[in-house]
Amino acid sequence: MTHTRCHMHDVTKAIECGVDGVNLYMATSSVLSQHSHGKGIDAVIEIAAEVIEFVKSHGVEVRFSCTFSAAC
Repeated sequence: MTHTRCHMHDVTKAIECGVDGVNLYMATSSVLSQHSHGKGIDAVIEIAAEVIEFVKSHGVEVRFSCTFSAAC
């Protein structure tokens, strides 16, 4: 099992290394996404779905996690 960014390049390398599972992470809070990848929630969902399907298509277990912070 490995922990990677929810990025196709990262998961491709992990799969090439023969991992049994991939834990994906992508920032979703407005603050973190602004300083990380600059994408809105719709784009995050689209990217995550594509990467998750890719991992699953290789018979590898996949988990996805993200962050959320509400304005105070």
